[in-house]
Amino acid sequence: MHPYLFADICFLCIWFAFFLISPQGRRRMILYSLVWAPAAPIMQTFYVHDYWMPEYLIQFDVAGLVFGIEDFLFAFTVAGIVAAIFDLSLRRMGYRVDDRIPLRGYLKLQGLGLVCPLLLGGLMYLFQLN
Repeated sequence: MHPYLFADICFLCIWFAFFLISPQGRRRMILYSLVWAPAAPIMQTFYVHDYWMPEYLIQFDVAGLVFGIEDFLFAFTVAGIVAAIFDLSLRRMGYRVDDRIPLRGYLKLQGLGLVCPLLLGGLMYLFQLN
């Protein structure tokens, strides 16, 4: 069996457990899981190819970028688990969970989301890691 797929199945079981115990957070879990699943192939460009070459059950090759269905499943489950933990933690501490984000906070998050991959890509280019 493919070890990466086995790990994804384990994460999927954890995802389902959080889905069952947190009815209020289900919408958020599904939303974040669907939003972050497509990030999997993008993140493959940042892996160091000298040591990260997983075996895929279903492999895609798009413009020289190789990724598998396991990457999507990993990103889907991890994003949902993180959303559930965040939601449960806030509710346990007594905070009201609100899906609305102020425009200023949203723009800060978008800026950070752009800066981090660019910085990582620049450092990889500078140190010739790929």
